[in-house]
Amino acid sequence: MILMTFPFLFALTSELNGCVPVRDEQIHARDVAKAFPRFAALPGELDLGYAPLAGVRRTLTGSSLQTTARTRGIQLDAAPDVCFERPLVPLQEVDVHEAMLNAWDGAAFSIDVRSWGPQTIPEGKLVFPRTGLQLPPASDPEGEVYWRGYVSYGNNHRFSVWARARISTTITRVVAVADIPAGKTIHDGQVRLETCDTVAPDDRLATDLDEVVGSVPRSFIKAGAPILRSQLNKVPDVDKGDTVQVQVRMGGTHLIMEGRAQTPGKTGSTIWVKNLSSGKEFQATVTGRGTVSVGPPSEAAVGKTAQ
Repeated sequence: MILMTFPFLFALTSELNGCVPVRDEQIHARDVAKAFPRFAALPGELDLGYAPLAGVRRTLTGSSLQTTARTRGIQLDAAPDVCFERPLVPLQEVDVHEAMLNAWDGAAFSIDVRSWGPQTIPEGKLVFPRTGLQLPPASDPEGEVYWRGYVSYGNNHRFSVWARARISTTITRVVAVADIPAGKTIHDGQVRLETCDTVAPDDRLATDLDEVVGSVPRSFIKAGAPILRSQLNKVPDVDKGDTVQVQVRMGGTHLIMEGRAQTPGKTGSTIWVKNLSSGKEFQATVTGRGTVSVGPPSEAAVGKTAQ
């Protein structure tokens, strides 16, 4: 074994200025050599352990460095403690603004970033996911949003960030023309469309008359109030106990008969229907208000029980 002895010609920890920046997932011998040049005698790619996460420091003690060098045939009279940290950069308003726009593919939103934090972040990709967006009350279109995001860095690491912003756009929404009682089906004359500036994007608001008219509100809706999707219960196209028209298609045969719905359903859903003649139950697909069909791809299996 070859032994190399270096004289005590280096500064100890108290004389080192700050920590060594690391960007890789591992700390290597070459990183130590930046603070302690004598360590350059070791292979630069030598792995000395995991790098710290952003905002955290990791220190390799002088004794551990001596031990590492000794296993490589290098004798060090002394070695300083060396700390490591990931470099941080300032988080700028322009970066926050751009990341927010990216969350919506550059849609035409007006974004006024009011505050953010922390002030420094690790080097990486700044992301504000839609799932991190907390909207103000729908009744406060001038309110600020609170948005949680993160910086993606290293090997799938995330560093949390946050921001408050005024985000607005022009939308068309459904509002109540008159007071709408709970539990009563909404009709055309009770609602209208209006265009307004509001917090964007606000998926809570109903924006189409078709999604409101024919629905049943779960709670009282005051005249002039915007209608939220969460306030509405959709009336099924077929309700339990309804008499329905059943169209059975099997091969070249087309049969129309009446049945009674055993379960409720909307258009496109599958429900159970009773044959009023035979009393047998079968599955059918709701095709519209009071109509169902039995056919491909299960026409052979279901069509036999429908007769």
